[in-house]
Amino acid sequence: MTTEVIFNLLKATVLIAVIFGAIFLFLKKAEKSEGADGVVKKASSEDGVEKTLSKLKSYARHHGFTYISPAAFAVGDKKCSLDAIIVTYNGVVGIKCEGRNGQVFSNPHNEPWLWVAGSKRENFTSPSADRSVDTRTLREVLTAAKLRTTKVECFTVFTSKNVVLSVPSGEPIMPPNTLMNMLAKEIYLSDNGLDKDAVAAAINNAIN
Repeated sequence: MTTEVIFNLLKATVLIAVIFGAIFLFLKKAEKSEGADGVVKKASSEDGVEKTLSKLKSYARHHGFTYISPAAFAVGDKKCSLDAIIVTYNGVVGIKCEGRNGQVFSNPHNEPWLWVAGSKRENFTSPSADRSVDTRTLREVLTAAKLRTTKVECFTVFTSKNVVLSVPSGEPIMPPNTLMNMLAKEIYLSDNGLDKDAVAAAINNAIN
């Protein structure tokens, strides 16, 4: 085998290696960017839920708040369907985690929302409507326990990194980072003299 032939083989080998390397980088980039615009190959309804709940539990423990999870219960014909409740010294924060990836489209007037992920198209109950029911149910429980002045707020958190929300501003709908930044504000960390233990006991009694 001549030197020229060996040299040409080496050039061909290097060229093939460069081509395969470029293809590999392209595929990795495509994989990394999947979901950035809400377009995903496979639907998931639990994406990021456990991670978000773990962060909320750590937040509550760090600040000496009471963390209650799961937090689903019924009072008469009203149902509370939260994943977690945090009782602070300023009030009650209820959180529902939605792990849907893909694209989520809201509808006005509490009409069902649309979830599109891969080949899946599914309508689901408006999170805004659900959180209104959750808030009223929690207030009913606290009123019955003579704690009616307790501040109650409920939020929906879409936990997937691969979700795009088409939701009007002002809706209590947000990603995990926005929720955690909000909970770090003074209004949630301040001590308003709330009897945290009594509030937590009333909620736990309703759950149990």
